[in-house]
Amino acid sequence: MHQAYIGMTGRNPRKGVTHDRSDVIAELCDVIITAATALHLFTADPAGALEEHAGRVGRRVAEWPGPAMRDH
Repeated sequence: MHQAYIGMTGRNPRKGVTHDRSDVIAELCDVIITAATALHLFTADPAGALEEHAGRVGRRVAEWPGPAMRDH
C-alpha cells in the first residue's frame, strides 16, 4: 500500500509519479479483504466482532476533544 501511495505522490525522486489513485484504492481494498479473511480465523462471528469494535472506536472519536481543545 505504501509503495502505491509513494508512487502516487511522486515522493521517490528517482521514480517520480508511478501510480494513481486507483492503485492506492486497490491496495486498500486488498488490506480490507485480507483483514476480513483473517478475522474469520479468530471468531465465529466476524461481523459482530467488527460491529462491536467499530462502536468502541466511534465512541472514542465522539469523545475526543479535537486539536482546538487540546493543550499544546
